[in-house]
Amino acid sequence: MSLLRKMELPDAFWRSAGHRHSESEINGARFFSPILFIFAFVPVFWTLFDQTSSTWVLQGQQMVPAKILGLTIGAEQMQSANPLVMMLLVPLFTLLIYPRIGRLASPLRRMSCGMFLAAASYLAVAALQRRLEAGAQLSVLWQAVPYLILTAGEVLFSPTGLEFAFREATPELKSTIMSFWLLTVTMGDFFVVIVTKLFANDANHAASVSAGRFLEYAGLTFVVAILFSIVAAFYKYRDAAAAQGR
Repeated sequence: MSLLRKMELPDAFWRSAGHRHSESEINGARFFSPILFIFAFVPVFWTLFDQTSSTWVLQGQQMVPAKILGLTIGAEQMQSANPLVMMLLVPLFTLLIYPRIGRLASPLRRMSCGMFLAAASYLAVAALQRRLEAGAQLSVLWQAVPYLILTAGEVLFSPTGLEFAFREATPELKSTIMSFWLLTVTMGDFFVVIVTKLFANDANHAASVSAGRFLEYAGLTFVVAILFSIVAAFYKYRDAAAAQGR
């Protein structure tokens, strides 16, 4: 893909570095910019995911708490749905699904699917919010639906992104690449701050917790997921096994 090639430095640059660095160091550095180009799309996922502890909680406070085995389940308690579902889905995907889909389980394909699922979870959140805005009384347990969708997306995206970063980086650059992966989380949270500051109502949280805002986030993520999928399709793996989904 021409866009990916433009992100790479010219051969003359790498030849000029030959007298100071080994061939393995130069080859490792060649993969640095394409990996960072892939990472440029990642913050949008974290923009959505980390709102489970903010706007999703605010939505849950508008819903009716549920009682299960004498325990009251409210907006804050619903956040535990994420780690619980995560523990169920990780072995399911790793042991049963990935081995059966072959090349479709390559890291970037998994990440693409994860981003689409994250966007879909916000369609579910927006549907719930629309009913709340219409005056419906909904149990907070309805949030289990978007939590399930988003957590499935997280399983496909987050552990896979760490795997991609570690396997594609050369030994000399593994820690550097991993630090950039962690930076994408910070950038995603920073993006939320900017959007909230620009559009939220200072008097209340109505602007941030609305069906329209949730649909905007879903639309943005669908667009980024499409772009990510296109770029990922042309990425050349350093690890041949990863390209085959192994």
